Amino acid sequence: MAFGGYSFETPSSYTASHISDAKRRIAVSYSASQNCSRQTPSSVTSSAAKRRIDIRPPRGFHHVSIPAEDCPPQQVALDLIFLIDGSDSINDDNFTLIKNWTLSAVNRFEPAKRFNETRLQVTVVQYSETFVTELDAVRVENSSEEIRDIVLNITQMKEGTKTYGALAFVRDITTKTLRHDAYKVLITMTDGRVNDVRNETTVDRAKNYFDLMVAVGVGEDIEWDALLDDFSKGVMPIITDNFVSLKNATGSIAEAVNPVCIGANATCLPSTDSTVSIELGICTRDPGNSNKITTLLSSYTASVTPTGRDVNAFSNSISDTTVIFTGLNPNTVFTIDLDFLPPVPRSFNFKAPSNINCTTKDRIDLEVKCENVTESSLCISYSTVGSTNRINDVRVFSVEISPPDADENLITKTSTDDELVMFTGLNPNTAYTVTVSGVADDTEIVVTSGSTTCTTRVTPTCEEKAIGLTFLIDGSDSIEESKYRVFINWTLTVIDAFKPQEREKDLRIDVVQFSSTQRRELNRTVTDSANEIRREAEAIYDEQLRSGTKPYSALQYVNEMEAGRTDDGSEYRILVTITDGNSTEPRDMSIVNTARAIFPRMLLFQGLDVEDVKQEVLSDLTHNSEVMRVKNLTVLPNVAQSILDQIHEDCVIIAVACEPSNSTDTSVTVSYSYTTYPSTRDIAYYLQNLIVTISPTGTSDNRFVKNFDELTSSFTGLSPNTNYAITVTGTKVTKRYFALVPASTNCRTKAHIQLDVKCESKNDNTLSVSYSTMPAGLATDSTLIQSYQITISQNGDKVNSVTRTIAEQRIATFSELNANTVYTITVTIVPTPGAEVIVIPGTVNCSTTERVNLFVQCDATTDSAITVVYSTNPPAVGTDSYIQVSI
Repeated sequence: MAFGGYSFETPSSYTASHISDAKRRIAVSYSASQNCSRQTPSSVTSSAAKRRIDIRPPRGFHHVSIPAEDCPPQQVALDLIFLIDGSDSINDDNFTLIKNWTLSAVNRFEPAKRFNETRLQVTVVQYSETFVTELDAVRVENSSEEIRDIVLNITQMKEGTKTYGALAFVRDITTKTLRHDAYKVLITMTDGRVNDVRNETTVDRAKNYFDLMVAVGVGEDIEWDALLDDFSKGVMPIITDNFVSLKNATGSIAEAVNPVCIGANATCLPSTDSTVSIELGICTRDPGNSNKITTLLSSYTASVTPTGRDVNAFSNSISDTTVIFTGLNPNTVFTIDLDFLPPVPRSFNFKAPSNINCTTKDRIDLEVKCENVTESSLCISYSTVGSTNRINDVRVFSVEISPPDADENLITKTSTDDELVMFTGLNPNTAYTVTVSGVADDTEIVVTSGSTTCTTRVTPTCEEKAIGLTFLIDGSDSIEESKYRVFINWTLTVIDAFKPQEREKDLRIDVVQFSSTQRRELNRTVTDSANEIRREAEAIYDEQLRSGTKPYSALQYVNEMEAGRTDDGSEYRILVTITDGNSTEPRDMSIVNTARAIFPRMLLFQGLDVEDVKQEVLSDLTHNSEVMRVKNLTVLPNVAQSILDQIHEDCVIIAVACEPSNSTDTSVTVSYSYTTYPSTRDIAYYLQNLIVTISPTGTSDNRFVKNFDELTSSFTGLSPNTNYAITVTGTKVTKRYFALVPASTNCRTKAHIQLDVKCESKNDNTLSVSYSTMPAGLATDSTLIQSYQITISQNGDKVNSVTRTIAEQRIATFSELNANTVYTITVTIVPTPGAEVIVIPGTVNCSTTERVNLFVQCDATTDSAITVVYSTNPPAVGTDSYIQVSI
C-alpha cells in the first residue's frame, strides 16, 4: 500500500475503514516529512494529538520508510538514545531480552565502519516510576561488546510506567550530552499502557529535538495511539507479539535511520549512425540488502520513438542493464521511455527517470564511379550521396583497390584534393573492386564506404581476328517507328565502318529484335559491305514487334544462341544493344553474368529523347557501364571507332621509361617511343600528337602535348621522395581505325635530405656534436640511408672521421683535440645502394675551451710563514680577468 509518498505492507485482514483511518492519521502526523534528509518535520497539532482511534497494526514487523527523492549520506554523526521500560509488568527473563536486544540494535548500525566525527554514541535510560541514566553518551567504536557489561548489569526498577515523564526526562538530560550536529534517534521500548497523564508540551519538545523517534511495542497491552502520535516521528511504530520477537525489529530501526534507497539513472552510450544504446545504472543503500537489488525490483521495459526498422521495445531483467536499439535513422534524436515494474511488497524509496534522449550520429555515404578505363589503369571518382556535397566534412579518404595489382594499392586523399584517383600497373581484362572509405573531422559523423567494380580493357591485338557482331535491337511499343528505322540504318552504318571488303577474316553479323518476345532477323557473314544485307535489313522496317520490353529475356535468347557456337578463341564477340532503357520484367543478374562471360565487349546505345530510363538496365547490358546516347547519325562513326579500337589489326604501341639521371628531388624526366603495325606506315598516319600526363599533379605543367620528334618530357614542382604515374597516349587522326596501346610507368622523385649539426658539449680537448635530418622522418629510413659519415677538420685539413649506423644515437664525440681551437664538423650520409637521394651536408664550427697550466714553487720560508711563486702557461693568460686565483 502507498500513500503520500509512503509505502508499507497491508494485510488482507484490514478493512477499508481501518485503512482509511490509518491514512488519515499518517497524513496528519507525517505531512511534513517529505524528503530523505535530517530536516525535522512540524510537530503534531493538538487536534491531531487528541484524536484517539484504537486501531492496531497487524502483528509482525512493519514500518514505513521515509519517502525521498535522494538518499541522505550514511556517514553522519549518529546519537542513539534507548528509553527502555523497566516496569513491574516485565519479568526478569524478558528484561534480560530487552538488554540483549539493545546490544543487538547497536551492532546493526555497524559502528566499526564509522570514523572520527561520525562515531556512534549511545545513551540508555531506564524508566518506571522514576528515571535513571544507565549509560551516558558513550562512544562505541567497534561493537556493542564495549558497553556489554554496563548494559547487562542494569538492575530493573520494577515499578509503574510513567512514559511521558520519562520522555520529558530524556529530552532534558540529553541536551547536555548529545552532539549538536549529530542525527538524534530516540528509541522507546515499552510493553504496557501509560500510567501518567499525557503532556502535550513534553511531546512537542521531544519531537522538535529528536530527528527520529522509533516506538517499539511488545505484547497485547500496548496503546497504539500513544505510540503512533506521541512517541513516533518519521516512522510507524514497530509492534511484536512477544519479547523473543524483538530481535526482528533491529533491522527495521536501522532502515528507519538509514532507509532503503534505490536510485536508477540511464546514460546514453556512444551511438552509431543507426543505433542508440543506454546503460542503466542502479544503486541501493540498504543496510540489510546492499547487494540484493533484484529482491526489490524485478524488471523494466524500454521503448524508443520514433521507431526504427528493427525491434523497438524490450523487456529486460533488472540485472540486464544495457539496451540497444538498431535500424534507426542517422542524425536523429530518439526518446527512450523507461518503465520499471512495481517492486515486491517492501518499503523503500525509489527514484528513476521516465525517459532519456539519445542522438544517432550523422552519416555520410560515399559512392564510387569508374571514369576512365584502359588496359592497365583505372581512373575512379568518388562523391557523397545526396543533393548536398559533403566532401569538405570528411577529413581524409582512403582509396583501395583489390586485387592489389596496382603500382600503389592504397591512396590517401584529403578534402582539399580533387575527387579523382588513378591506379596504374594493372592487368588487362581483369575485374577490380575499388573501395573508398573516409574519416570525418567530427567524431559524431560516421562515413560509410562506397565501392564499385571496374574491369580493365582487353589488351588490343595487332593481329586481325574474326568478328562476331551481334545487334540486339529494341522493337517494343515504346519505340516510335521513325526511331526504330534509325536503329536499323545505324546498324548498317556500323557494319560498313568495319570495312568488310578489306578484311581477311570473317565478319559475322547477327541481328535480334526484342520486345515481349524475341526474333532473329539476320544471321550472315558479310564479305563486301552492308549493301549485301541492306535489302534484308529494310524488310525489318515494317516488322516491328511493338509489345512490352523484356531486355533480360532477350539477353537470355542471345546467350542460348551463342552457346550453340564453337568457341575456340579465334573469334572476337561483341554485343551491341540499342534500346530506350525501359523494362517490364524483373532484373536477373545470372543472365547478365552469363552474357558478360560470352562477350568480351558489351556496348549499349540509348535511344533518343527517353524519359523513363531504368539505369540498372543500361548498366546490366554493358561492361563497365559503357553507355552512349545516340542523338543523331553523325555520332555513328565515333561509335564504330570505339568498337574497332579493340579488334582491328592496325595498332600503335607506345613505350615510356623513367630517366633517373635527369630527375631531381622536385622533378622527373621520362622518355618514350612508339611502334606502328604495320611498320610501313608512319606514326603521323595514325596520331596527330603525343600527350604526356602526370598524376598526382605537381605545381607546374602537368600535361604536355608533344610532336613526334620530342621524345622526352620533364615535370617540375613535384614533392621529394614521391611516386608519380606518367601516362603517354596520343590524339588520333580522324577516321583512322587502329588500336592505340598507351603506356604508363611510375617514376619516383629523388629524396631530399638536409642534415643539421649542432655543438653539444666541449672541454679543452673534446667536442661533441648532435645531428639530425630534415625531414626528420627520414633519419632512420633504411631504404635511403645506409649510414652517417661525421668528419672533423681544422683549417681544411681532416683531423678524424667516424661512421654511425641509422640505429645508433645521433651524437658523435671527438677527443684528443687542441685547446682553444676552432674545428669544423661536417655530417653527410652514405646512401643505400640504388637509392636516389639528394643530400645537403650539415656543417658547424665548434671551439674547444682554453687550457691553462699553473706552476707553483716555494720562494721563502720562516718558522711561521711560507712564500710561494705561481705562474701560468701560456703566460699571457695570467692577467686575463676571467681567471680567478685562490690559494
